[in-house]
Amino acid sequence: MSQSKVQVYYHLVWSTKKRWPFLEDPIKDKLYRHIRALAYKKGVKILAIGGMADHIHILIKTDGTIAPITFSGFIKSLTTKSINKKIESGEFFFWQRGNGVFSIHYSMVNRTIKYIKNQKKHHEEINLEEELIFLENL
Repeated sequence: MSQSKVQVYYHLVWSTKKRWPFLEDPIKDKLYRHIRALAYKKGVKILAIGGMADHIHILIKTDGTIAPITFSGFIKSLTTKSINKKIESGEFFFWQRGNGVFSIHYSMVNRTIKYIKNQKKHHEEINLEEELIFLENL
């Protein structure tokens, strides 16, 4: 093979600082669009994005040129700045420190997309801590 072909899939999970339930409509929809645009600039494809008011799930596909932690830091930093420019209440938005990063085999991509899109249903049964334990054990 004369050229390299790399496809890497990651399921990213971040929570808001102190699990503040900030990610509601219409902020959530604007945030998701902003994240998609930022990802595009970095050459990262968002396959799914969703979550609850206090956390977000993103499934990304990369060519391996950007580490998932680097990508997470880039997105978290710029979205924090963008959101804080728009808050008029005098409060400030922050993401929680740390990242949940789970590598996904390509055979699990469709299942992961479905999982991300059904967050509301999942959280009727389990909380975020239980969800992270579940993801670690896949």
